[in-house]
Amino acid sequence: MADTTRKRRRVDALQAVTSLYKLGTLCATPSATYEQCLTAILETAIALTGADKGNIQLLDAQSGVLKIVTQRGFDEPFLTFFKNVASNDASACGAAIKAAERILVEDVSRSDVFAGQPSLTVLLEAGVRAVQSTPLISSAGHVLGMVSTHFSAPHRLTERELRLLDLLARQAADYIERLRHEQELAEKHRLLDLTRDAVVICDPAHRIRYWNKGAEELYGYSAQQAVGAIMHDLLKTELPEDLTTINTRLSKDGHWSGELASWTADGQRILTSSRWVLDRKPDGSPNAILRSSNDITARKLLIDELNHRAKNMLATVQSIASQSLRHAITPAAFVPSFEGRIHALAKAHTLLTDAAWQRADLAAVLHDQLLMDAIEDPRITTSGPVISLPPQLALHMALMAHELGTNARKYGALSLPGGKLFVTWAVEHKSDSQLRLRWVEDAGGKPKMLAASHTGFGMTLIQSIAGPGNARMKSGPHGVEWDIRVSLPPSQNGRPTAGARKRATPDARSFNSQAQLVGKRILIVEDEPLIGLELASIFESAGAVVIGPASSLTAARELLKNQAPDAALLDVNVSGERVDDLAATLVRASIPFAFLTGYGRDALPPAFRATPLIPKPFGADQALTGIAALLTHTSPTVTKLRPKR
Repeated sequence: MADTTRKRRRVDALQAVTSLYKLGTLCATPSATYEQCLTAILETAIALTGADKGNIQLLDAQSGVLKIVTQRGFDEPFLTFFKNVASNDASACGAAIKAAERILVEDVSRSDVFAGQPSLTVLLEAGVRAVQSTPLISSAGHVLGMVSTHFSAPHRLTERELRLLDLLARQAADYIERLRHEQELAEKHRLLDLTRDAVVICDPAHRIRYWNKGAEELYGYSAQQAVGAIMHDLLKTELPEDLTTINTRLSKDGHWSGELASWTADGQRILTSSRWVLDRKPDGSPNAILRSSNDITARKLLIDELNHRAKNMLATVQSIASQSLRHAITPAAFVPSFEGRIHALAKAHTLLTDAAWQRADLAAVLHDQLLMDAIEDPRITTSGPVISLPPQLALHMALMAHELGTNARKYGALSLPGGKLFVTWAVEHKSDSQLRLRWVEDAGGKPKMLAASHTGFGMTLIQSIAGPGNARMKSGPHGVEWDIRVSLPPSQNGRPTAGARKRATPDARSFNSQAQLVGKRILIVEDEPLIGLELASIFESAGAVVIGPASSLTAARELLKNQAPDAALLDVNVSGERVDDLAATLVRASIPFAFLTGYGRDALPPAFRATPLIPKPFGADQALTGIAALLTHTSPTVTKLRPKR
């Protein structure tokens, strides 16, 4: 008999352990639902205690009452009566909440808990004679809920059954606590996903723990790709200072903020404004780093572009002033010529501003420059298709039209009572798209209309805008005629003639390194004709031979095929194209060069951030000193680019 009893106990123990193991496996299965797990917990509790019925209640944090979430064996009267149970209610589970420990009632009819209470009648009518209620306690010691089993006859649980019930309660509490934590975390993640900022949580070693939707959209990596990676390794982050210094500040102040450059999954370099906050554990040691970032690439580019335009305009005005003064016959003639050119720029700027600096209509540009603020002039006829010009070309055409119009009013057909002007244009498609503009003056039968006998600033400017050989003037029997071709974006395939340009020599300038430039060949790549003319005048005044100026990368490459400059000066952005490849060509040819730009050093090609920089607007001494310094070095400083990913 004793052997049989021991064997039965071993079988019961094995069954109990097996049931607890299966329950733990189910609760750890991701596909298992909340309802499935709670039902399994209750069924296991009923089996372990040998009960007939049971229920599980969870504590509502706001109201402080227990609510039944799953049950077995009860009818509606019982469920309605015990729907909400508070700690002061006459019930085993209410007493268990109040005591925060298990309550055992071996016979409900003889228990002080139910004596004289309506709950006793409900229990007896439901066929309950004994009950136990075991609280589910969180790891922090808070009551999460209750698991209760009920018996149809008076009953006393054994010590073994109570120990198994304790194990079950621990399993159930851990599951409920974990599930609630996951639900709270999911809700926080949902809220974080509502923000358009990239929110990333890293461990103290910057290994990614959490990656929100904003981070996926900004950087292009999914959470699955990002979580577990080191943040700055994944994004190839360019930090404003070394990471050790940033970590020191973060540890000391609890936060850090700054601008970062990162690389997205598709290879785009973006700029972000980033703020880091350090979270600490109760013992003060680092727990996690919360990093929130927003994309400022467009804003930075806009600021850089505005800064570039302002500096470029200042450099253009500076060049207009210098060139106007240099070509003025008398000082008194300088003021009206300078003012006229500034007004021409202002009118073109107004047109572009009205179109958000996107495009300007050629007819409108010519109208503003030729009609001299009049609504109509019957002597002037314009005709041609609608052509929308990009901002830079619109400014160039405005200056060109101003010079031609001013000359026509001072010396040409429009200076005579019967004179007329005919301006026509069309687009021709050859190796590239070209705007062909014909300017025909009719002196009204006057036979003495002659071309200017010298090359003035206006003619030099027109030829610089159009490119060598693309602006032809002749004096016919009735007046001056121009045939001008200008390349239209995106193709810019002008064919400049290699060689130095011949200009009137400006006044000699004082420069202590001037001797270093005598006879040196300087390549100028600048898409603003006025700035290119000014640079050419400055270098020629110091005895240098100017190659160019080239107003496009195609023109610059053509010049380099036939001539070997001693040094070069490059605009960073030439007619909308970056000069990275041209700069690399100069490096391979061991030709020293400097950048000329209204942008800051951050806008330089990444491989050439250490290259000498001459900012716009510039002074003559600044340009001369910069080029002279280049000639003392054999090659520019180059930073090795990261390989393409």
